[in-house]
Amino acid sequence: SKFSSEVLYSAEIISLKDLRLGFNNSILISDQLSLTTPNGPEDFSDFVHSVKLNGNVRDTKLQLEDVAFFVPAIYGMDAKVNLNNIDISGAVYGMRLRNTDITLLDSTIIRGHFQIPDLDNPEDAIFDDNIALFQTTVSDVESLKLTPFLGGDDYLTLPETMSKAGLIRLQEGHFTGTLNDFVVDGDLTSGLGNVYSQYGLHFEKKIEEDIYYYKGGIEKASGKDVIVENLDLGALTGNDVLGITTGYITIGEGSKGLSMDELDLHFVGQFDQVELNQYRYNDIHIREGRFTNNRFKGVIDIEDDNLALNYDGWVDLNNDMKFKFKVEIDSAVLAELNNREGGIVDRFESKIDVEIEGTSLNEIRGTVKIDDLKYSDHQNGIDFELDSLDLKIARHEDLDSVIIDSELMYLELIGKFDFTDISSVIQHQLALVAGNVIDDVDISKSKNEFYDLKIDLKDVNPLMQFIGPELYIAKNSQISSSYSRDKVKITMDIGSDSVVYEGTKFTSIQLNSYLDSSRGNVQYQIARVAVNDSIAIKNASLFCYAKENEFSTDIGWDGSGNIEPALFVFNTHLKENQDILTEFKPSFFFLKSRKWVVSPKSKLLWNHALLEFTNFDIKNGAHLLSLDGKVSKNPSDWLYFQVRDFDLSDLNGLLGGAVEIGGVLNIDGGVADVYKNIRFMSLSDIKSFVVDGELVGDL
Repeated sequence: SKFSSEVLYSAEIISLKDLRLGFNNSILISDQLSLTTPNGPEDFSDFVHSVKLNGNVRDTKLQLEDVAFFVPAIYGMDAKVNLNNIDISGAVYGMRLRNTDITLLDSTIIRGHFQIPDLDNPEDAIFDDNIALFQTTVSDVESLKLTPFLGGDDYLTLPETMSKAGLIRLQEGHFTGTLNDFVVDGDLTSGLGNVYSQYGLHFEKKIEEDIYYYKGGIEKASGKDVIVENLDLGALTGNDVLGITTGYITIGEGSKGLSMDELDLHFVGQFDQVELNQYRYNDIHIREGRFTNNRFKGVIDIEDDNLALNYDGWVDLNNDMKFKFKVEIDSAVLAELNNREGGIVDRFESKIDVEIEGTSLNEIRGTVKIDDLKYSDHQNGIDFELDSLDLKIARHEDLDSVIIDSELMYLELIGKFDFTDISSVIQHQLALVAGNVIDDVDISKSKNEFYDLKIDLKDVNPLMQFIGPELYIAKNSQISSSYSRDKVKITMDIGSDSVVYEGTKFTSIQLNSYLDSSRGNVQYQIARVAVNDSIAIKNASLFCYAKENEFSTDIGWDGSGNIEPALFVFNTHLKENQDILTEFKPSFFFLKSRKWVVSPKSKLLWNHALLEFTNFDIKNGAHLLSLDGKVSKNPSDWLYFQVRDFDLSDLNGLLGGAVEIGGVLNIDGGVADVYKNIRFMSLSDIKSFVVDGELVGDL
């Protein structure tokens, strides 16, 4: 749209002074720009080689929409680029661009000295590029329209965590050599950390292999080839488990490849800090490292104040992933590593040998061996040691197996199973006998086909200190379970000579559960339950038979010492409207040698909105406890209760000896609207009320 210049023309030179060249939305300015043709006009026939340019470009403003007329590949970009200064010398192929100063967007800057290669023979072209400064920001990158390069999108969107990068600056960057043999270096800084190189990196292309090899920038030097300083790996990767990292690696001989297919990286290194799960590990030494074919092999020592560890092995990240390594943990202060408060001094030591493969719980296979495990928690008085534990997982087309063997237990699981989906199997089995209140689920696609589980609890009591010191399980207690989708059957059996919990001892325990396509059966039996020498019961049992939404249940025990027998028998009906109706059969229990009988006419109905008692009477001769009525959200529903001639001294055994009471209690009362505005009424009296032997009188 505009052109002005002082022009000098001859056969050997065209010189443009004070050049102004206008485009639609751009202007190019040059103080002096000359085109030298030593051989006369014929040099223009080989412009990129024979025509020598010399001069400068300054204060030039280019709109990329204009540039796209000459470079169609960038059509769609609309940024404005400021060429503040470029000193030009030489033919196009091999041209030197000195004192380059380019700015665009809000903060992006490019400064330095550059050279255009000889594109006829680019592999032989000599480069000596110096990036004095390259600067940008995340907001600049995201505001740069990149339509021709994003396959339909206009702008690049970076992870939100990258916003902390602030100013991203590359300074003192160099590219020296040919395309097949060059050295690069530079200092990269940002709000996410810094990356440097002590001597740069030397790249050399092996023509016969068509692969770049690389090493440190100085021959035979052992330098810090890649240095990271306070690099925020969490922000860069979007993984909040990772954090700040500071350290370096030295690239070894034989390292090659710029793509994952070709990559073969040999390295050693040292990291002063690596933040993982909010803890900063110090003094990490990579004694030997190699990454190739998506596989890492190495020897790593960690000498952190709270973790002394040696790792030796490899990890293959291809397909199913494979792990084969040994870890020796000399000392791990778990409290510090997990950022726990309270000064707990936990310590963990062990030798772990892992050889497994697989990417999910249902595919993983291999072996894990743990030796000489020691764990201590001084504050909670826990000291745990384990001589050895072996885990073996085998996978076959028709059968899988899991075996755990240690001095604590032996576990054997065989079948085709998926315990991440076991809840659906249990729900399906329960729905077959209780479908009116439990929704059925489709298990046709479940990976649970069948299994047999056997567990021998050799001696798990050393583990009980983690759960609670008041729990003891007899040695060689047994747990077994089986499942078959074809037979529509699941079982669970538990047997133990004794279990002690908070001083209560359970002796000769047998718990058996069975469910198939039409029925369910539960038989729980305990030969003796003893709270102390004088308070105990014998032959405690729970029997339940279920079929077609009908449950028949017996709960009872025989007396022992001061405790007398009891028996509760009832049928439960699961209705289609999800009402649950319980009807009692002849049942009884004792209070202070007085036998109380639950009336066989007693009924209890409940659902999500209602609890209804009908003729719910508990009698001892003329003595009576009675409930009749409803508890619901309807304020007009009342629950009525009666107490007739109840001897309060019968409660003394249940009060733990805190107080001794006596007297005869009578109540007529009711309660309503318990959910909102509770209403209560009663007529009550106690005759000859006694507290700790003192007569209070009639109330």
